Amino acid sequence: MTTPELKSYNEDEKKFYTWIRGVLKSCHVQRIETTTGPGVPDLNVCHNAQEMWIELKMVIKQGILLRKEQYGWGMKRAIHGGYVYVMALNKDAGIIHVWLYPKIDVSSYNDKYVKIESQPHASFVKKSGSKVLLDLLYLG
Repeated sequence: MTTPELKSYNEDEKKFYTWIRGVLKSCHVQRIETTTGPGVPDLNVCHNAQEMWIELKMVIKQGILLRKEQYGWGMKRAIHGGYVYVMALNKDAGIIHVWLYPKIDVSSYNDKYVKIESQPHASFVKKSGSKVLLDLLYLG
């Protein structure tokens, strides 16, 4: 991505986070900004003693890309029974796609990224709101 594309992507992801935080207002949502643990997902969410991690992404023309460290962190957590989701917003269509630990293209996109190859576990219209999202994340 070019610098302007990356800036726009980051701004869109921040808006996506703000929307999720508003929708999940009945949950404890913690945005994670860390440089000490490569690959740690963007959000930790807890509701009714259930905890999960969510990596936020925006749909781009290349597909849904994860840094290799993000995929590795999710794989390790899933092996130990943790819930790790990838949520990708298609901004133009207003659709959110959700994967619970997705399959990736092992040939990878490049040295830094891997591409999600599996179909999402669910997709829904962003306007659906909190009930749909909570049920989808097994929090309802």
